[in-house]
Amino acid sequence: MITTISVLAGFLLALILFIVFFNKAILRYNFPGWSKGVVQLVNRPKDFYDPLASEALDILDGHAEKNVTINNKYMGLHVVGLLFPKSVIPYVEYHTLHLQADIKCYVENELRYSRSISSGGYFRGKTGSGFHLANYKVPKDLPLDERISCEFSVSDLDMEFVEKYGPVKFFIRKLSDL
Repeated sequence: MITTISVLAGFLLALILFIVFFNKAILRYNFPGWSKGVVQLVNRPKDFYDPLASEALDILDGHAEKNVTINNKYMGLHVVGLLFPKSVIPYVEYHTLHLQADIKCYVENELRYSRSISSGGYFRGKTGSGFHLANYKVPKDLPLDERISCEFSVSDLDMEFVEKYGPVKFFIRKLSDL
């Protein structure tokens, strides 16, 4: 009985040490899915949810364009969106944002990801509230550890909404895979 408990305790300790020391490697490479979930819950890297891009949008008559260069640090789900960092947008007032937007991402001048967007889903977070416009997966849609050039354009954005809740930021960041 004591031997079984010792073996289980040793295995658990080894698993915990593995997660602590190899958390970035587990999230960056092709480890089993359950290990990524454990790391995201227990010991995710400090930069895991840091934006890959976070740029102010200069909106003129409902139109704006932004070019950014990103490098995906972790595998899994990522989001492209608009953030209103100084506002808490009431959900009942604007649970969906209607606009026309396009995102195109290139790797070595080859188009690898493209989406046309007509609405965004509302979110509220620590840094403000905003709208998720599109998702992509690494490495399925875009690669890990490569330079990616993204072109974002938006049109038909409600200027009344922007004036009420602005300024607006364009962002790309990692999402939880749980």
